[in-house]
Formats: sequence, structure tokens, C-alpha cells
Amino acid sequence: MIIVGDSNSVFIEMVGFSNIAQPGYRVKDVLAQLHHLEAANILIVGVGVNDSATITDIESHNKIEPNIDEFKVDYQELLNIAKRKFNQVIVMGLISSTEEEVELEDASIKYKNESIKKFNEVIRDLCLDNEIEFVDLLPYFLGKEKELSVDHIHPNEAGKEIILDAILKQL
Repeated sequence: MIIVGDSNSVFIEMVGFSNIAQPGYRVKDVLAQLHHLEAANILIVGVGVNDSATITDIESHNKIEPNIDEFKVDYQELLNIAKRKFNQVIVMGLISSTEEEVELEDASIKYKNESIKKFNEVIRDLCLDNEIEFVDLLPYFLGKEKELSVDHIHPNEAGKEIILDAILKQL
């Protein structure tokens, strides 16, 4: 039983699960992980919010803009592999942001809730089309970012409890 995803999945600790989520991961990163994983019983996926962000290199000012068409193709491939290798796949939806621009080591990142909503819809629709369980987290977080987040995009303890409860209901 495995958990893959980005920083919003790293905190998930459940008995019997190996968590290999990594901060900053995008769908292509999780895809690369899935190619190397052995088949197992359950997979929990929590990735996509970083794909919805605008990332700007501080030195060169080059931008990576959200590309929803590429995202959809990559996420479909992720789901195809997941369905082949795992008996049960649970996909976590995205959480909303305070929409602050944040500077990291060598880049700035900006999340917009309108973009997050669109990317979340793509994930939800793909899960529906592929008969994969989808845990929609946006209704819990939209409009409550300040009270459920520790910073611009990561859940605080109350936010983590919401996420864990939603996942446990699917298990």
C-alpha cells in the first residue's frame, strides 16, 4: 500500500502504507515513480496543485505557466498505470490557496484558485471516466484557506485532519 504525491501528501501516515510523496512533485514526477513501483493492493494519489501554479525562475524570469491540456494527458497516463498495478486507487483532489506569491530558493510560485478549480475538475472528471475513487477536498478548503492552511498552500493540523478523514472514508 503506497501513497504518492506532492507536499500535501507527505504528512499522511497510515499503518501499512509506504509514503513516497515528495514536496514540489508534479504529475510527471509521480508518473516516473509509478513506472518503477511494483504492483500492490492500494494506491493513494495526491498530486496536481503544483501543475496549476505559475512558477517563475528568479534569475532568468522564465515562467512555467499551467498547461491544462498537457496535465490532462499526463494525469490520464498516471491513472492508466495506477489501474494496472493496484487493486484500489484513491485520488485526492486539490486544496485551495491563499493566492500569495511565494519566493522559494530560486523561483517564485503563484497559485490561483480559479486555476486550481479547473485542474481539480480535470482530475475529478478523469477519475469518473476511469471509475477511480475521487476525494474532493476543495469544498472543505475554498474560502477557509486562512483557517485551514499553515501557509499559502499547505494544510495546518485542522486541514490535515479533514484530508485524513476524507481518505479514511474511502478505505
